[in-house]
Amino acid sequence: AVGVWFFAPKSDKGKVFKVTVSFKRAGFHLGSLAFGSLILALVQFVKWIMYFLSKQAKAHKNKVAEVVFACLGCILGCFDRC
Repeated sequence: AVGVWFFAPKSDKGKVFKVTVSFKRAGFHLGSLAFGSLILALVQFVKWIMYFLSKQAKAHKNKVAEVVFACLGCILGCFDRC
């Protein structure tokens, strides 16, 4: 709302209620927010599966699988943080 008000011409600054304009603009971006949230949730879920498989491999004393799953979990963690 502040950005709309700030960049409006001086003749329009008191005529239009800027908050409603901002809600209209936010409506176009809610799909993008929802899609981004879905991607992050999927990455976190797969990262949790890698952690679980790493613990299962450790319990079965399979060092190769433990390292592979731990590395995949680390890579997904890096993707999650950026």
